[in-house]
Amino acid sequence: MGSVFRLSQRSSDGKATLREEFEVMSKMRGKLHEELDYPPMPHVFEPIIDSYKDLGSSDINYQEVLAYKAVTGITLDGFDISLIKDIDYIKRLTESGKTTAGVLEAFGYGKA
Repeated sequence: MGSVFRLSQRSSDGKATLREEFEVMSKMRGKLHEELDYPPMPHVFEPIIDSYKDLGSSDINYQEVLAYKAVTGITLDGFDISLIKDIDYIKRLTESGKTTAGVLEAFGYGKA
């Protein structure tokens, strides 16, 4: 099973994302590529993921959160902001080549 963030990386030829490459492979083989086979996101996380996408994947600061609230009317509490920052951190780790085990280690799980 692949990482959703890893799938946004460019493939070796640089022309497409890994997701796009695996989708083409799936169509050619008539079978879903194993890295595209992951469970759906629990509905409880959808608002946080939507806010993360709206805020972008830069270093999110409180000025951006205030601007986001002014534009959307959505208030993010400290826990929401912490989750969004963690999601962004996981994305950056994954994009830098960290494996799932490496990401877990970065959060204090597994080997240190």
